[in-house]
Amino acid sequence: MAELKPAKLVSDAELNPEELLAVKNAFEEARILAKDEKLVAENDVAKVKSLLRKISTDAKNGSKITGKIEGLYSEIDPNYKPKGFESIKDIEDFNPKYGREITTSFDNYDGYFIRNLDSKNKIFTFNHGFIEDLPKWVEDVKIPLVEGKGIPTQAYFTLRQMKLLKIAEGEIQTVRMAQIQNLETMGYIHQVTGGKIIRNFDSIDILATPSNGYMKTVMTQAGYETISGRITGKGQYLSVKQLRPYFDITTEYMQKYNLSESSMLYMNFNIEVKVKYIKK
Repeated sequence: MAELKPAKLVSDAELNPEELLAVKNAFEEARILAKDEKLVAENDVAKVKSLLRKISTDAKNGSKITGKIEGLYSEIDPNYKPKGFESIKDIEDFNPKYGREITTSFDNYDGYFIRNLDSKNKIFTFNHGFIEDLPKWVEDVKIPLVEGKGIPTQAYFTLRQMKLLKIAEGEIQTVRMAQIQNLETMGYIHQVTGGKIIRNFDSIDILATPSNGYMKTVMTQAGYETISGRITGKGQYLSVKQLRPYFDITTEYMQKYNLSESSMLYMNFNIEVKVKYIKK
């Protein structure tokens, strides 16, 4: 009985060296499948290969990687300006609806991020955030999320904003993603509801939406795990035709979610997710 060799399965799963960080996470999960830390049956190997492929895809997306990277959050210095982002500006304010607010923008980019903390109700809000023309990755980091790439830009600056908000360890109980305008999430809701216009979204697995992916990346690195989620707020339905002037709606996207010009997509709603802090 030979012990499972990482190099062998990396080759078999067609992973590249850049994704080795994700592979490490996979092997930690693979050990759970094994007895005495050895994979002794062919079906176990098949499970691990499947797991590796899934995490490889997540690594390529750069926004859905699972597993806390030790030191990543603690090594982010809110006073440091990473290379390529030297024109960063932070404005602190108070939003009567969402609480203390940090707006992070850049002189030479259109992208910006707004995050809030409601200390009374323990709610951290992903308010507005548009990456626009910003680079997708912050490479100038001490501890990367993906080796050779760095940390996804949205994740990096949200973690940095959490530090600027001086959030205490374990303070957050709920994460709110406000005014969702994510095309993939809108398409997902259309798909799982069969294109019907509904007002009760309790049956939808909202934690499976693309919007939850980047939120989970941030909260995992900050030391939290997601427990449950629900759609809140008063969203609105708009047709694909109405949305076209404001969104880049491709033929591929239309085919992926089986959409027509008259298909109605739900947007401008909130997602609220209960989180739990994992003690060190």
